[in-house]
Amino acid sequence: SRDAVRRYFTDALPGVKGVALRDAIAKEEGQPLVAYLLGRRLHGDGAHGDALVWLDAVLAAGDAVPPSIRREALRLAIESAYGADKCLRVRELAREATTYGTAFARRAGDWVARCEHDETAK
Repeated sequence: SRDAVRRYFTDALPGVKGVALRDAIAKEEGQPLVAYLLGRRLHGDGAHGDALVWLDAVLAAGDAVPPSIRREALRLAIESAYGADKCLRVRELAREATTYGTAFARRAGDWVARCEHDETAK
């Protein structure tokens, strides 16, 4: 997985980055940093449902993930859950956001409010 992470940061072509990360995950399970990078990449590409799968794996890894990465994975997971139209998951993740302080929790609450608005508009 070190090679995959190195290739992620050095290769210029975005498709190569995604392939390198998928290959690393296929070879070695339990690599939350690689899962984080793949989830982040998929989120950035607008593949919110796919990103959420990888970001949830990062969050499930618990203390194996540094707090800063876990916080960012949570932020991306909330946004990905919203983008994938999974408002129940947005609410679940937003409850965890209180762990990271008032400002972070308030920002997560904004995504919950968006869900509520979307649900009433349907």
